Amino acid sequence: MARKAIVTLALAVAAAIQPAPAQAVCLQQDLFCTDQYVISRPLLHDMDCKALWTLRNTVLDERGYCFPRREEAEAFDNSNCTNDTYGTLDLNAFERDNIALILSVERSKFCR
Repeated sequence: MARKAIVTLALAVAAAIQPAPAQAVCLQQDLFCTDQYVISRPLLHDMDCKALWTLRNTVLDERGYCFPRREEAEAFDNSNCTNDTYGTLDLNAFERDNIALILSVERSKFCR
């Protein structure tokens, strides 16, 4: 049953990633927000590379990151960005852990 819930949530990620009013990425109608919970590794492993990329960059975009690469800048409007230095973004511990975990899974899946 738990595996089914993880797969359901993973499938919803690509379609349901949405910014929350409080600068967080929330999935399934605010049930799971990246600024309040650490994403489970099994959930991330069930996601494809595009969903992982989108989730990671949405967290950064919500915190005002100015994307230097054209691909990200086109996908995430840089017009409202405030910070072009990743290391000085105002990320909380959950967001930092989630981004590190997403990057780790992206590397293990050989995402580009």
